[in-house]
Amino acid sequence: RVHPLIISDPSDSDGTAKPTKGEVRDARLLREFEILVGNGKVKLLADSREDMKKWVTALQFELKKSRPTTPSAALKRQIETNFLKADTNGDKRLDEQEVEDLLNRLGMHIQSKDDIKKKINEYDRD
Repeated sequence: RVHPLIISDPSDSDGTAKPTKGEVRDARLLREFEILVGNGKVKLLADSREDMKKWVTALQFELKKSRPTTPSAALKRQIETNFLKADTNGDKRLDEQEVEDLLNRLGMHIQSKDDIKKKINEYDRD
């Protein structure tokens, strides 16, 4: 259970010994956390340190699920996927025919085999 950050004043007297302000502050800091919302933040106080950890872990998990993949990560996955599909013989290299098939599948229709060879030579590093 999470409550908005409201701490009662330990100087309130009900006849029982109250912790000092420092003790209340220290105990609160162990259970306090913030959620950033837009340009602001919401401070929360859990019933226990363990509850706070559960809330933080659950919120982090949900944020990771909803966070969009960075364009570079998505592009890398797309390139790897296309490469693996194109590498029909599984040798981790693309020959001229595999490159031609890949380019055709991507909508890049090359007119001549010489153009494919030129592109391979232009980009081939080994």
